[in-house]
Amino acid sequence: MSDNDGFSIAHSKATTKGIKNHQRRRPLLFLDLPHKIRDLIYHHCFLPKKRFSPQDWEKYSVYKCQWNGRRQFIPIAKDKYDKKTPVDGAVEDIQRAEGIYTKIQHHANKRHGSVIEIKNTQKQTISGLIGIGLLGTNQQVYNEASKLLYRNTFVINTAVSHCRNNLNINLHLYPGFPNKNGTRTTGRDNTRRIHKFLSKEKQPSFSKYDPLLMFLRTIGPHCASLIRSITSNGEFKTVTDDGEIHPRYRDKLPFADILNIYTYILNELCPDLKTLTLDRIWDIWRVYDSPADESEGAEWTWALEDEREDEERISEIAEKIAKELPNLKSLQVGECSVPLIRPRENSGDGVKDPWGVAVKWFGFVKDRERVRVLEEMRRIRAGERVEQGVTGDRVFKLKPVQTKSEAKQEELLRSS
Repeated sequence: MSDNDGFSIAHSKATTKGIKNHQRRRPLLFLDLPHKIRDLIYHHCFLPKKRFSPQDWEKYSVYKCQWNGRRQFIPIAKDKYDKKTPVDGAVEDIQRAEGIYTKIQHHANKRHGSVIEIKNTQKQTISGLIGIGLLGTNQQVYNEASKLLYRNTFVINTAVSHCRNNLNINLHLYPGFPNKNGTRTTGRDNTRRIHKFLSKEKQPSFSKYDPLLMFLRTIGPHCASLIRSITSNGEFKTVTDDGEIHPRYRDKLPFADILNIYTYILNELCPDLKTLTLDRIWDIWRVYDSPADESEGAEWTWALEDEREDEERISEIAEKIAKELPNLKSLQVGECSVPLIRPRENSGDGVKDPWGVAVKWFGFVKDRERVRVLEEMRRIRAGERVEQGVTGDRVFKLKPVQTKSEAKQEELLRSS
């Protein structure tokens, strides 16, 4: 059909079949995406190139945020950040990367032969994860995303966490220590003690305030089994004399005693742990507020002094970690900086390696992993079956509930 100007007009009539097909078409759901694309989304949301330090958090009542009937934020200094509840201005500064860096700390370290390495350390305030609401979508998304979420490196800062007396009371409650009657503990005793740390019962002092156990209690045993990499820091010695140090940093539980308990916990609750990094560093940058504190210093001593050298004692601790964690693929040496040290201790021909002969146990773990991989390849070539995974997906199950009448009928059937 054409009009007076010569243009043709076409008429079309929609069929009922086309309308029905259009009505049946549904939007593309997230789980309809290919598995590789979903993994890319999980990787973008939950695997940033940074390490996470689990922190405790506080709930503020709504009445604490309201003074004149309108919603207001908790007061905070303009030049400081609240790690637990940052205000909008702090979040915007973090996203713009403004005012989030500390001063660069320089440390000399002689580790490889006669070469002196300069370690540069800087703290940075980072924003949190994006898309964390995906974990609460459904069971399948949770299982897929949690496996990538717990591939991040979690930093456990043990410095200034415990007093020296925290382990002097009720030693029988911790793994590796003798029972209350003095007998040696078994593997079953250690397992029972570790799992009791994750319960909601009243906890002893060490378990209640320990950063690693607080983190594991929050995420649960299943998520703990998915952790792949942990960095733990602290100082093997402790400060005993007063000096010019703040009382908060005096007479703290040394890193050596904490690692003794951590070894049992990681072996039991984190079977998929592949990388463990040890840092001899304290996260207390405010110690250097005045030059007098740095010049006076404080005396660093072991909790129990003996005739052994520092390198020998640290090597024994590294040996226990390497042998007690058989699934570990990499035991690494991290940063090393002692916050307070006397100037005379740094005098001499050069800077010694603070890890000493303990470095050989890091090579021991590496060689053990190489032998395991070669043995696994040999078994695969021979056609043998090789176990691929340690843990499975998390599955929620409802427990059946019986009524009183059903329970009585079951008892009658058993008695007859």
